[in-house]
Amino acid sequence: MSRVNRTLTISTDQALQDALSRRAQVERKSMSDVAREILESVLGDRPLTASFGKVRSDILFGASADAWQRAIRKRNWRP
Repeated sequence: MSRVNRTLTISTDQALQDALSRRAQVERKSMSDVAREILESVLGDRPLTASFGKVRSDILFGASADAWQRAIRKRNWRP
């Protein structure tokens, strides 16, 4: 991934900020570097099917609509 310097501002609770700070200290990196690595590991250049492999196989091989919807909700990162 190319490094373009753009700023992303997010809101977190204090516990998450403290955890990020501790991890950055342990890894001797900036908080931005650690947050960027975490985001890249989750959102990197993976095709969508890689993220939803189990759900995709359920769709292809005939899981019920209810099971499919539960699986999507379980894997959904949004609140």
